[in-house]
Amino acid sequence: MVLEHLHDPLGHLLSDASVRQTNWDASKVREELQHDIDSHALSVCNAKLLEITTNFEKQLDKALPKPVESLFEAGGKDTWLSIRKLLKRETEAVVSEFSHSVAGFLVEEETIEKMKQSLRDYARKVVENKAREEAGKVLYRMKDRFATVFSHDNDSKPRVWTKKADIKAIERDALSASLKLLSDMAAIRLDEKSDNIERVLGLLLENKTRAAKTFLDPLASSTWKEVSPEAILISPVDCKSIWNKFHGEIEYIIAQAIAAKKEQKHKNYKWIYAALSIPLAIMGGGAMASS
Repeated sequence: MVLEHLHDPLGHLLSDASVRQTNWDASKVREELQHDIDSHALSVCNAKLLEITTNFEKQLDKALPKPVESLFEAGGKDTWLSIRKLLKRETEAVVSEFSHSVAGFLVEEETIEKMKQSLRDYARKVVENKAREEAGKVLYRMKDRFATVFSHDNDSKPRVWTKKADIKAIERDALSASLKLLSDMAAIRLDEKSDNIERVLGLLLENKTRAAKTFLDPLASSTWKEVSPEAILISPVDCKSIWNKFHGEIEYIIAQAIAAKKEQKHKNYKWIYAALSIPLAIMGGGAMASS
């Protein structure tokens, strides 16, 4: 037997290789290879999808904050309605572009829908974060709004504090505009749910002299009715504190207007006195001449 192996070593090796080959499972190797290929393809696909999603998130970061800030600053009648329309418009535009960008990817529809929803959630979060940022500036915004409304007429021209100027009425209009800003920034309103924030804060305007403390009871709270805790930007008790501070910081503007009106009135008296003095002087001169 040993001699046979020595005389035919190649045949022995081929025989061993044949035995090993019969134990080799080609299908298993193919499966492993296919798995590696699929894993690599999936990794590349996920990386590309992440890149696309990130780019669209950046697009939302550019499209939403500035307009939201402008809407808060303007303090229009329907601030949150305008913000909701803006959010919907910009979000759907991005989602539509995203759908076109991933149309060629072999990805399950359920996965694509989840990614679309993720973009919608991201857009909403951008607006919410901007609202929180603006809420921190509310006192400054209120003072600026008061000064603008109080110091300018309906044609945006600087007011002249004449005798006819009703400072009390003008002050109330300016306070109402400032209170509207505070109401807008008190809570996030992206779900079109009704609340009583503006009505409750209206009590501050009725009670700006702090004469009747019972009116302020609804503001002695840390939550708003019908508003979820996560949607609250400024609590009722904080609104009251901000309003009191605001009122103290605008008093000088009102005082300046009152002083300007008195000065104008004094100038008018001087003008009337001067106007009356001329005919009196003429009459006096005529009397002297006749004598």
